[in-house]
Amino acid sequence: MKTLNQTEKDLILNTIKAHLKNPKKVCCSSEAAWVAQDLRNEGHVEIAAKYWSWVCCNTGSEQSKNDAGEEIFTLQKELDKIGSDFVMPSWGTYGT
Repeated sequence: MKTLNQTEKDLILNTIKAHLKNPKKVCCSSEAAWVAQDLRNEGHVEIAAKYWSWVCCNTGSEQSKNDAGEEIFTLQKELDKIGSDFVMPSWGTYGT
């Protein structure tokens, strides 16, 4: 991902912060997916694509941190913790 400009960072930060205050906690989806969807719903399709690309490719490296900025990088770790203890119930894995 190319480095985000400040406007893009602000939109992503505000959306992440909203999800941290009121997480969806849906079993088969990450909070980051909801952040990207909310950005798309607000008409920020390109920013959502950049964010989702970063989420999928985020390696935790200094480059990932530099691309998104320290605050997004840190808040993303908090988002990732939400639902990290989720265990798929046995009925959800049968026949798959």
